[in-house]
Amino acid sequence: MQFIALAAQQARIRSRIDARIKAVLDHGKYIMGPEVAELEELFCTFTGSRHCITCASGTDALLMPLEEGQMRQVGAALREALA
Repeated sequence: MQFIALAAQQARIRSRIDARIKAVLDHGKYIMGPEVAELEELFCTFTGSRHCITCASGTDALLMPLEEGQMRQVGAALREALA
């Protein structure tokens, strides 16, 4: 049983997906390209945050604040995410 019609959803936005992929391939900035800054800005707006840092994985997301010695903030963020 199919619960989500991913093919149908993709069909509705396929031209936008293709255009965005083409833009990345055209400018060749696969790491830290303009799309990254755009995503971070959109995520700040969505969450109401002042700052956003994207990273490669969930493990990196957990390690970054730990490396900065901010254990309490990590705990608060995890509690909020799991609530």
